[in-house]
Amino acid sequence: MIRPEILNMKCLNRTFISIIITFLFFSLYGQDLFNKPNSLNYAGYLFTAGEYSLAAREYERIIFLDSTNLQAKLSLIRSYRFEGNYQKGIDKTNLFFKEYPSIPKEVASDYGKMLLHEKQYTQASEFLNISNSLTQNEKVFFHLSGLMLQENYNEAGLYLASHAEPGDGYVTDYSKLLQLEKDFKYKKPGISIALSLVLPGSGKVYSGYWKDGLIAFVFVAANAYQSYRGFSKNGVESVYGWVFGGLATGFYIGNIYGSGKAANKRNKVFRHHLHHQVEEVFNSYY
Repeated sequence: MIRPEILNMKCLNRTFISIIITFLFFSLYGQDLFNKPNSLNYAGYLFTAGEYSLAAREYERIIFLDSTNLQAKLSLIRSYRFEGNYQKGIDKTNLFFKEYPSIPKEVASDYGKMLLHEKQYTQASEFLNISNSLTQNEKVFFHLSGLMLQENYNEAGLYLASHAEPGDGYVTDYSKLLQLEKDFKYKKPGISIALSLVLPGSGKVYSGYWKDGLIAFVFVAANAYQSYRGFSKNGVESVYGWVFGGLATGFYIGNIYGSGKAANKRNKVFRHHLHHQVEEVFNSYY
């Protein structure tokens, strides 16, 4: 939990930065804060400086004073996108432009990106089909990105082969990731469990966790051996034998259960890593 004094310090720093930027801007240009053209310049100055949150506030103020200012609306949407406040950007786009075809080209790409960032895949697909502002190449990129982000890799491969132009950078990047996914040997939990039924730990080795597999084998084998010694020495009434036999059985059952989980974990780790790479490609274009 963040301490109150740290939160207060962050707020003070943000306020201080805002004051300094405001002072520098108006000292340099000697402009009236409430003059509409100059207010737009000031908001643009904040945007260029990377202060997207402050820029958004300024554009919100301008739109409040002049609800017909298209430039401010477009810049506000872009500010929310670069700030990472995607849902707010989507909401503002829907508010300003009631129908998908009316969304201008200046923010059409931003809108498509924000929809995908928010995992609103159905809306994104509808927008791509209806939009008149996006180029064909942009539509292919967004549609392909939506499939990749949803991890529909088979469908993405078919779509890429039939729609994308080979020379485009994102096509090369996505093609490499699709090939990586195709070449990966997914581990089957059933096989992992079957292997560990025969030889404890072998299922985890199959899944790529050979250290865990070795430990499982040693624990089961060591306890089974101690149990065998106990029963060999004192017969079925050996407490020593029953104790270690119970431990061996417990480790054996746990090894079987863990082997199935290990296979699923291996697949999940790969998919997570691949998804992260897909996001990097997606964020690198448009």
